[in-house]
Amino acid sequence: MWTKLASSVPYESHEILPVMPPKIVVESEKSISSPKLEVTPKNIIITNTDVLKIDSYVFQQIPATDYKYFEIISKNAVLSDKNGQLMLKPLDNKPIEMQFRTERIWKAFIITIISWGTVIIFMLTKLIKKRKLS
Repeated sequence: MWTKLASSVPYESHEILPVMPPKIVVESEKSISSPKLEVTPKNIIITNTDVLKIDSYVFQQIPATDYKYFEIISKNAVLSDKNGQLMLKPLDNKPIEMQFRTERIWKAFIITIISWGTVIIFMLTKLIKKRKLS
């Protein structure tokens, strides 16, 4: 899947999947508004819209084992596990910037390019040998 995404043409249409906002866990019982969530292909920026201290953000659709695909750029939060779901625990009330790690995508892309190059060289070699024998 990542190889298809990394090598796709920009004119191809792909389904846009909705991003569910995280469940918010607060220290007090006061009602709060949802955080401002900005999502780009490379990162997520979570901005607290209230003055209350947020205890944690729980991403219910992301398994906790996927923590390795994210990196906290702003260094003001930590990733942890909450009942098998990914939890983001802020250290202060400043905006949190998370970035998707793309190293694995590039590795898969490079392996795919090398594999296709090997197949093309093999096929050209077979074709040239066949023409020489004819």
